[in-house]
Amino acid sequence: MKKITLLILLIFSICSYTQEQKKDTLFIKYDNDLLKKYKHPIDNYNYYLIKGAGNSGTISFEEKHIYFDLNPKNIYCLKDIIKKARAYFRKGKINDFRLATYLGKFTLFFVKKNEFIKVQTWIEEI
Repeated sequence: MKKITLLILLIFSICSYTQEQKKDTLFIKYDNDLLKKYKHPIDNYNYYLIKGAGNSGTISFEEKHIYFDLNPKNIYCLKDIIKKARAYFRKGKINDFRLATYLGKFTLFFVKKNEFIKVQTWIEEI
């Protein structure tokens, strides 16, 4: 009986260890002064770029889905997120790699009025 109990506990512990961990969700207010929306001409999807970025790579945010019924606890400013990621360097330019590394830890939503745009962070190194 003890062996069966230990076997079951071992199986449950392995299953719980192998499950994917959820990411925290980060809601960022859409700022027209910092973000610009583009449409990919060939693949026909929307993506966003940060104005003033592209100094140490190119960070982009691919639009995945738009939701209308979410209730976020906190909505953050993009400038504050960039500061928190310590992604500013040399005269206010953005370190794209550092910002992408920081934002990669989160599930991201851009909040634009009553739209919640789920995006995925991408970085292309130079």
